[in-house]
Formats: sequence, C-alpha cells, structure tokens
Amino acid sequence: MLSRLLIIEARLSDGMRLVRLMLDSGANVPLLYNSPQYMALQLSRTASLRGSGVDGSQRISSTLPLQEVKIGSREMSGVSFVSLAGAQNDSRAKGFDGVLTMGLFRRIFIDHADHFAVLEP
Repeated sequence: MLSRLLIIEARLSDGMRLVRLMLDSGANVPLLYNSPQYMALQLSRTASLRGSGVDGSQRISSTLPLQEVKIGSREMSGVSFVSLAGAQNDSRAKGFDGVLTMGLFRRIFIDHADHFAVLEP
C-alpha cells in the first residue's frame, strides 16, 4: 500500500495566495509549478536554466527571489525556490502547487492516522 501524499499550506512572502506544497524526502530543492498564477507579477526571475527531466523532455527553470515561508505559526527565512516554465499541468489535478524538500527541516513528525505533521525548521 502506498502512503498518501503529505500536502501542507504555506504563505510565501511574494505570493498572492496560500500555496499547497507536497513534502518530499527525495526532492533536492523547493519547486513551484505554474508560479505566475500565484506569485506577484513584478517579480524578476534570475537566469533561466535548461535541462532534461527523467523522461528526457527538455525543461526550462529559473530561481525565484528568496522567500519567507510561513507554515502555520512556523516561519523560515531565505528559502530558494525553483520555478518550472510551462510547468506540469497535472500538479493541479493532484492538488498541489509545488514541492517542499524535507531537508529544510531539522525534524519532522508525521501522523498519518490523525492527518497531521509537526515540522521543526
């Protein structure tokens, strides 16, 4: 049996709404899909990077300015997100706007039975 995805809501300092982020232990960097839909339009992105995904398709990504991230009462400063250009439209069907690496936290306690997590930045 596969465990369910752990999705959390967070407020980004330059965000126009709450974002839903999937916690992922295998992610290397925090990642946002379709960021122009919920990030302030005046943001200037840094240089674009081109690379290929595991499926071999070419993707263009860029880093966003450092963000203050608030999850519940917890705040983290200077979090660097990568944004995928022409991002994966299937993420919305899955119910999340991006991926947050578990490496940002010192400790994480996940209670799947009662549907909550305790995150220690």
